[in-house]
Amino acid sequence: MLKKIALALLISATALFALEGKVVKVSDGDTITVLDDNKVQHKVRFYGIDAPEKSQPYGEKSRENLALYIAGKYVKVDSRATDRYGRTVGIAYVGKTNVNEAQVADGFAWAYTQYGGREFKTLENEAKSKGLGLWADKKPQAPWEYRKNKRNKTSTVEQDSDDLLVDLLKAVFR
Repeated sequence: MLKKIALALLISATALFALEGKVVKVSDGDTITVLDDNKVQHKVRFYGIDAPEKSQPYGEKSRENLALYIAGKYVKVDSRATDRYGRTVGIAYVGKTNVNEAQVADGFAWAYTQYGGREFKTLENEAKSKGLGLWADKKPQAPWEYRKNKRNKTSTVEQDSDDLLVDLLKAVFR
């Protein structure tokens, strides 16, 4: 009976870190590429956090902060899901350091509570109260709001272009 329990625990621990390898790219403050032992690259999106987009204030600083923890290092990823882009969504560890937590604690990512990040909310509040990272800004814009505004602006520009084309065609064919 004890052997069965030990085997079950071993299998569970192995499944927990189904993805391990060397970080070969830090794309932004919450996305990395991991090269596993079979030389297969895996794109990993960090679970429960959302970092500024590269084109946002603090976007590059967030990426640089993550790189300090993880670039070129061996990581273990606690895989939680696969997103619609085929990326592994998980929690990355370098040794015993939970890198997702570190990004939030350092003030370079939000707790993404819409997607399970409630566990990071206390760290976000602490970073905010200390004015760390992006919280040094008086009114930092959350990445999900930034992306939504960017989509809306693109839609408006496309609509303006369509309206201009219709007006032009009407003028030509009068």
